Amino acid sequence: MYKTILVPIDIDEDNLLNKAITLVENIAKREDPYVHFFVCFTKVATIFLLSLSDEWRST
Repeated sequence: MYKTILVPIDIDEDNLLNKAITLVENIAKREDPYVHFFVCFTKVATIFLLSLSDEWRST
């Protein structure tokens, strides 16, 4: 059923990461898909966007 699985990972959410890995392992045992892990850095992006909006306000 699944040929490819993309697993987004937020490094600040260990509990969700463990659940996601367990789920992917169970699916992979049955389906033998390609598994890709994508690391998300949400807090860095949020800080960057806030910084940009401050710069735009000052101009």
